[in-house]
Amino acid sequence: MDITSKIISTLQTAAAQSVESGAVSKLGKKLLPGVDTTKLQPLASDLLEIRSAVQKAGVSPVSLPYTKTGILESAKEEAFKLLTANPKLKEFYSSISGFSPDSLTPALIRKDLANESFVKGLSIDFQSANFGGNTEDVQNLANVIVKRNSYLQKSAVAQFMSATDGTGVKYSDRTKGVKSTFDKLNSKISSGVSVSTFDEANSLIADGVGTRAIIKALSADDALFALKKGGITDEEIESLKTLWAKSTTDGLDVQSSALLNKANSILLTAQTQKLADRLSSALENNEIVMSEIHNYFGKNGIPYFSDEQLEQIYAAWQKSEYAHAGGIFTVVSDINPESKIAQSLGFDADYLQKIAKKSKKASGYTTCQANFIYNSGALGEGQFRGVEVDKFAEYEHFPYDIRKGKTTISEKIWKLTADGKVAVADELREYEALVKEIAADEAKYAKYNAYLSDTYNYLRKKELGILDIPGVKIEEPKLQIEGLSEHQIELLSKECLEKISRGEFYTFKN
Repeated sequence: MDITSKIISTLQTAAAQSVESGAVSKLGKKLLPGVDTTKLQPLASDLLEIRSAVQKAGVSPVSLPYTKTGILESAKEEAFKLLTANPKLKEFYSSISGFSPDSLTPALIRKDLANESFVKGLSIDFQSANFGGNTEDVQNLANVIVKRNSYLQKSAVAQFMSATDGTGVKYSDRTKGVKSTFDKLNSKISSGVSVSTFDEANSLIADGVGTRAIIKALSADDALFALKKGGITDEEIESLKTLWAKSTTDGLDVQSSALLNKANSILLTAQTQKLADRLSSALENNEIVMSEIHNYFGKNGIPYFSDEQLEQIYAAWQKSEYAHAGGIFTVVSDINPESKIAQSLGFDADYLQKIAKKSKKASGYTTCQANFIYNSGALGEGQFRGVEVDKFAEYEHFPYDIRKGKTTISEKIWKLTADGKVAVADELREYEALVKEIAADEAKYAKYNAYLSDTYNYLRKKELGILDIPGVKIEEPKLQIEGLSEHQIELLSKECLEKISRGEFYTFKN
């Protein structure tokens, strides 16, 4: 059976099963093994419309060529008419690098036209627009940026995955939402940044397309092998079992501190060296352009990239065409000013102090984030973090958002309520109120941040295989804040927040 006949068969099956438009590609993968199911995409958004046409056509899936049904020609003709009637929209599509006109179906175009804020944004007059605080023009502009990123997402993600392939990571991706884009755009403009073109506005949203590489954890055997290969003796491993169990490095003697730092560096390198090597190769060979890398970790924390790996990545970037053309590469991490690496990077003491402060998060937030400029012109952020931290970081930002006055929690509460999960919404509302209460007391909130930081550090040790090494006994952090009831302590706990962030009801013990 040829590809066109197979597509007909797929569409007929979809019609018979009342498959909705978003499921056609998934269905195609099942029915057309080994076939490029992107060929179905020109019809995906119009499946609901063409379902009846396919049924009425009564075509044989084997004998009659797909083109003779007239469905595709009819869809293309209608798409052409819609674009002709909406020149601003046509201009928008034409401005998107690598965007295929074949993917423009009538349903897709009508969906875009139904977004009133997006359509208004296409007609913004930058000379007369009002970009003051929280204006409609900023909102409309944000909608255009988000829509553009949604069309560039697929190619950007593919390029990111290609530049990190062969490293054993798993991927996830998203485009920055309208609310977040509006907040960032509004903040930049309010601070005095001028915007006179769509490109200038888009350049202010460096993380419009987000990708994440989730790094697999080391096993105990992996960890022990790496330690011994790195020159750590059996006797030193026994000492490390005690050192790892400590939640702080304060008070350690010089020898113990040096051993702990060496061991942790060996383990994090074992976890991420393949990724550092692949990224370096991609930068040097111009497979991807990186403009920033932020290596975040908290007090007593273990980062994802070592100073040596950052030096390796930076050296590779210096060989890139982007660097030779005068591009800028920003490194943010806590780098020892006295090290040879600091000297080779060429950063002065003031800059090193500045980026060290910026890289340290009071909550212990641990991740590596890099900004990329993709071939399509899309700007995106790539995150690199392990499987354990990834799960925690998905909801650890809630208290930060609450303190910053972001709408993340209120939007989550609204959605939970709309989905009928009123009890969960009430728990999250109670959590929000408690965070606001303790945020007014610096001493109390410092203890909460310390708990969050200790949790990040515990999860990093888990990712590095440390917790599974025989003889290692490390207790999961417990929150202790004087003046709070047992119920309130439980409400602030990782376990409770994890549950309600997933939309699940948490049953209190106290």
